[in-house]
This record gives sequence, C-alpha cells and structure tokens, in this order.
Amino acid sequence: MNKVMVDIETTGLVKGTHEICDLAIVGLDEDFRIREGINFTSRVKILNPNVVSDKAMEIHGISLEDLESAPTPAQIRRALLEWKNDIYGSDRLTIVGWNPQFDMGFLEIFLKDLFNDIFTHRVIDIHSIIQYKNYTEKKGLNPDEITSTKMCEIMKIARAKNHSGLSCCKEMNQVLLKLLT
Repeated sequence: MNKVMVDIETTGLVKGTHEICDLAIVGLDEDFRIREGINFTSRVKILNPNVVSDKAMEIHGISLEDLESAPTPAQIRRALLEWKNDIYGSDRLTIVGWNPQFDMGFLEIFLKDLFNDIFTHRVIDIHSIIQYKNYTEKKGLNPDEITSTKMCEIMKIARAKNHSGLSCCKEMNQVLLKLLT
C-alpha cells in the first residue's frame, strides 16, 4: 500500500462551494516516515473569488492576491497525475492525514474523474488513531475538542510560522510517528 500524507487549504468548509487553494501530498515509507523529495505541492488559482470565507483565509493566511498567479485547477490535475504516475506508476495512493475525509471530499470534486486513478477510498485518520489509543483521555482532555494545533502543543511539535499544506503534512507526520512509538 502506497501511503501519502495529504493536506489541503480551502477557501471555506463547504465542498462544492468553496475551493482548494493549497495542496500538499507527501510520500511516506512503510513505517510512515516521510520519503524525502517525494512530494507534490502547489497553490491553486481560485476560479470563484466571490465565494470565500474570511475566517478560512485568516486561518491559513493565504490571500487571494497570493493565488492570482497560481496554476489553474486543470493545470494542477495534469501535473498531479503525471507526478503520481512517475513515482507510483499505476498504483493508487492511500491518504493519511488529520480528518482526511474532509480532504478527500474536496479532492473528489477537484480531481473529478482522476480521483480514482490517483487515490484509493481508504484513509488513515490520525485523529481516529488518537481516539483509539485513548491518548487524550490519558491526558485528561476531551477527544472531541482536540485539534491538530492542540496535538502539536501537547506533543511539543513546533508549528510553522507560515501555514501551508506542506507544513501541516510535516507536522501531522510528527504527530503520527509519536503516536506509533
């Protein structure tokens, strides 16, 4: 199974209405460690800048101006498929991430018919692993209130100053590795 850490940044929370504005996919080895140099990252040109959540844009700090010269979704789709085929051939990728169902929902819309050529419908959800291992209860925390930011604080993982899909992939990989040891 080829596993990749995936994180997206979006213009809001509603798939089908809001858009992906930043995409990161990082290759993982069989032990869930990052495979150096095996990543795909890109900002994405927004097609409908009139439908943007100010709160979402504030959280990730990406501005519409940052996205004006970004590749279009069609360009990203072609480049992503080429990247996947160059590295993984015809094998499909299993998504690993924090709340990967959210990312998958946006990716299914974004990639259209290409989704099934690139990804499986299986996911490895870091938040679910935290709940399974009773990690938060052992720390006296409510598992429903745990965010990726809170987990990084608890595990003393430094957060990047400039938020991006790639920085989140790297941070969540550190969380996952600590959970698995």
